[in-house]
Amino acid sequence: MSMKKGFLFSFLFLWFCSIFYLIANMHGFHLISFKNSETEKNIKLEPIQEQWGLVHILAEGCGCSEIIADYLLKRKPQKNLHEQVLLLGETQKYATKLNKSGYKVKISQELNGYIDGVPMLLIHNKAGEIKYSGGYAKTMVTPITKIQDLKILKQIQSHISTEKLAVMGCAVSKKLQKEIDPLGLKYN
Repeated sequence: MSMKKGFLFSFLFLWFCSIFYLIANMHGFHLISFKNSETEKNIKLEPIQEQWGLVHILAEGCGCSEIIADYLLKRKPQKNLHEQVLLLGETQKYATKLNKSGYKVKISQELNGYIDGVPMLLIHNKAGEIKYSGGYAKTMVTPITKIQDLKILKQIQSHISTEKLAVMGCAVSKKLQKEIDPLGLKYN
């Protein structure tokens, strides 16, 4: 009887460790800070009409991006800004809604390796120079996160030193997806 108990204990211990490992990995995907270091040099902005602007870079299948898209739909585009949404992926789940709300939407399947993770915010001045490239909040984006895009914009326009927030969310680079998820649990 003790051999059966030993086998059962070993099985349950290994099962628990495996489940704990999988849950930790799934949660850990959203705690990674993406560098997106080449984005500023490679992103192609639409012609600017002498306005400050925001570029929201979101991806299909990313829950964090969906939260930002819902936030944008609720707050509507600001009248004195040139706001663009770059959607990465094949589906147009949010494209039509965002377009109808007044955002300039571009769908792209081609990343050219310069975006590692989303959701990402770019802020440019009237001359089209990128003044901010980073995340939307100090923590990962959740439904209760206070999105700080307009606050960051006001700080930059007022020449107040602005902390560059880390992009925390979903990996969009295939190479990075394989590195952080070798088992293909989240990214296939």
